[in-house]
Amino acid sequence: MTTVFLAILFTLLPSVHLTGDFSNDYSEGTVVLCENGGPIATGTPMTAKIKWRGGYTNNPNMHKRNYSIKFHDENGEKVNRQLLDMRSDNHWILSAQNTEHSRLRNQVATELWRDINAKPYYSEKEPNAKLYVTSRMVEVYLNGEYRGIYQLSEAMDRKQMKLKKYDEEKGQIRGLLWNGKAQSEFVKMFKPFPHINNYTDSWYNYELEYPDLDDVCPTDWSTLDAAIRFVATSDDTSFITQLGNYFDVPVLVDYYVFCNVTMAFDNIAKNLKLGCYNQVKSPKITFALWDADVTFGGFYDPWQQHTPLAGPEVDFNANWNISNLFQRLNDNEPFRTKIHDRYYELRKTVFDPDSLKQRFSTYFDLLRQTRAAARDSAKWSGDSDVGGKILDFDSEEQFILNWIDRRIAYLDEYFKTYEPTMKGDVNHDGKVDASDINCIVSVITGDELPRKFAPRTDVNRDKQINTADISSIADIIRNSSSSAPSKTK
Repeated sequence: MTTVFLAILFTLLPSVHLTGDFSNDYSEGTVVLCENGGPIATGTPMTAKIKWRGGYTNNPNMHKRNYSIKFHDENGEKVNRQLLDMRSDNHWILSAQNTEHSRLRNQVATELWRDINAKPYYSEKEPNAKLYVTSRMVEVYLNGEYRGIYQLSEAMDRKQMKLKKYDEEKGQIRGLLWNGKAQSEFVKMFKPFPHINNYTDSWYNYELEYPDLDDVCPTDWSTLDAAIRFVATSDDTSFITQLGNYFDVPVLVDYYVFCNVTMAFDNIAKNLKLGCYNQVKSPKITFALWDADVTFGGFYDPWQQHTPLAGPEVDFNANWNISNLFQRLNDNEPFRTKIHDRYYELRKTVFDPDSLKQRFSTYFDLLRQTRAAARDSAKWSGDSDVGGKILDFDSEEQFILNWIDRRIAYLDEYFKTYEPTMKGDVNHDGKVDASDINCIVSVITGDELPRKFAPRTDVNRDKQINTADISSIADIIRNSSSSAPSKTK
């Protein structure tokens, strides 16, 4: 009776039906995808290897699981499947968003990044290269049991980024892809690797994703090592003039602005894909977004869903997760100017608060109209996955819309301080005078200025805030006074 009932259950969201017994290891199962709210009977079973996936969200006490799906044919050979209107591929991801109470942050953030990010530096050679994945909201059933709202997405991999494949004829590693798996001084680029081991696919909290170590061993960590070493050890002059040799600067600026607007503090080191198109030709690294559910005021702890760390008026650059790469980008004037210009350019369009809010409202309306919100809430409210809370999609929408208004209002003022200014103008009031000296005195005596003022506070650029900076400002004031025309009677 239960099977017959489920076979006629309709939903306006696409539904994915998984059958099998799954764990942390891949095991056999079947997948049925029903488009346009069709019943299970309308879908064709597809054989696949399926497993749980994720970090924190894959802890033993979690109940709504993420899944990694790899399709194969009846002979066990991998086969590509085109799901909905996305790409044709063998590997697919079902993200539960189990600690994220709106179920939508990752979807909206991913689409926002798609709409703003610069093309990678090699786009003329690879016009179809993407630094984002396409995804769709679906509802999932596991062995006939309703499991709620999920995000079905492509995998961020070598194929998506169009990185050069391993050259088997020459035995040469060309394209490389890494992922930051956890916070560390190495992932945040404050320290270079102490040494390299090319016989492992996991190194100081980085994970090698391409080429697979089972296919190509030894691998080559030297390109990533050189980039991290540059960020960790270069002086400011070298950083400014040579950053573009190691990193895709236009994409880096876009990614910095994106993370600042969405407060994606869980994506600035960990959950960041780093890809090198072809290290034989260039060591330059570009960036791709992945797993952006901790955005727009969200948090990865379901018991503290909304956290001050992601507050709308919080200085992104003061966050404990900030990477040295982002910190140095923020601390050097030429890049601050690029950040300023890019933010205000996008502020006219995709960063307009009404535009950002509409993205969320459209999806919230979809979840309500299809009754997916009601079903998901009935299934998971009170569960430990959501911190024992009641899932209230209306309340969550209002929180996000309010957060967006406050965040953009804050950043509109914040990024004004990124405008180019004269040396010594610490408080950015257009002149160098005693008030700038007072700002530095405040820092020396223990009153920390917001980090946005830090590049101007270190007037003599010796990476210290002390009386030498006061002397530098005094010299600027004195020289300015001596060069001013004298008054005549």
